[in-house]
Amino acid sequence: MAGATLVGVCTAGHRNGPARYATIIAELPALLEGLGYRSLEEVRGLALRRIRERREKGRAAVTIPVPAAVEREVCNGCGRCQEACAYGAAKVDGKAAIDAQACIGCGLCASVCPVQAIRQPYY
Repeated sequence: MAGATLVGVCTAGHRNGPARYATIIAELPALLEGLGYRSLEEVRGLALRRIRERREKGRAAVTIPVPAAVEREVCNGCGRCQEACAYGAAKVDGKAAIDAQACIGCGLCASVCPVQAIRQPYY
């Protein structure tokens, strides 16, 4: 979305094995369609266009970390978020919790949550 024509994917393979890369590629067209896009070309540069649109409307781009939010009643306590968080912000003691001071807002915890109990809210 920032404009790259090539991206690196590492965590998926570490967590699910190398076959996960083929699955990501195979599922990409359906993901794009579900988000309302017909091609990667429509998505490429989207974040930059949104920043420009926000600036034109007098709204600033998000430049500070926005901590992830946990729906504790949905959390199953699996610990995947804690395993994935390189910053030590996600902790599981029965249920997940996010340390807002340590969280950089990357959203990796939300992406690995199998029950979608973690959301990465943005303005």
